[in-house]
Amino acid sequence: MTTILHITTEKDWQTAVVAGEYRADSLENEGFIHCSTVEQVLMPANQMFAGQPNLILLTIDPTKLTARLVYEDCYETGYQFPHIYGPLNLDAVTGFVEFPPNPDGTFSLPAELEMRKTAVMRVARPTDNLAQIGKMYQEGLGFTVLGQFENHQGFDGLILGHPRYPYHLEFTHHRGTSVGRAPTPDNLLVFYLPSGTEWQATCRAMEQAGFQLVASYNPYWDDAGKTFEDVDGYRIVLQNRAWTA
Repeated sequence: MTTILHITTEKDWQTAVVAGEYRADSLENEGFIHCSTVEQVLMPANQMFAGQPNLILLTIDPTKLTARLVYEDCYETGYQFPHIYGPLNLDAVTGFVEFPPNPDGTFSLPAELEMRKTAVMRVARPTDNLAQIGKMYQEGLGFTVLGQFENHQGFDGLILGHPRYPYHLEFTHHRGTSVGRAPTPDNLLVFYLPSGTEWQATCRAMEQAGFQLVASYNPYWDDAGKTFEDVDGYRIVLQNRAWTA
């Protein structure tokens, strides 16, 4: 889950709890609620809230939002910030973190959020079809090329992902070797897409990219999703529901 943050006051949050939803002044003035990623939050904090006490950071699960979420650069900052185009439903708020200023009035990232900023997950696997796999995952899942290398100690590689998400996939090929197909039909990557429109569009893109629609080895995944197999036999599950623990 990629958490987004919103800066507010303890008083305004308590008012929202009583009201049943959170509405910021910017929702009326600009049409959306300002949010930030963990990596971005210190920018607006230090520019707009310097020295202000009694602030908190709401931690928000984007998959649970009922209002539309858009990443955009409205003020030519060079950064795309998440904006919520509607009231913030309370069940999308996973908690809050106290956000006091430093003695000089500036802000630092709370320790509770530091891990979320620095931790990045990489899923790596070999392939005999590096170019084809790269094309399939870009066209099917909308990934972009974050990095690539050739003949690094005999290995070629391609790193794919989304720049604002803390995970990426690495595909490698060791020159002169063959790794074959996936060892079992239950080697999976699972993506949760609660929006029916987004899920359907992604399913279409997967088939158009050359993934084969297959019955899941574990029938559980077919209850609310579809399973797609790549050219190497590894499988992607697209679930049309939000992830819950």
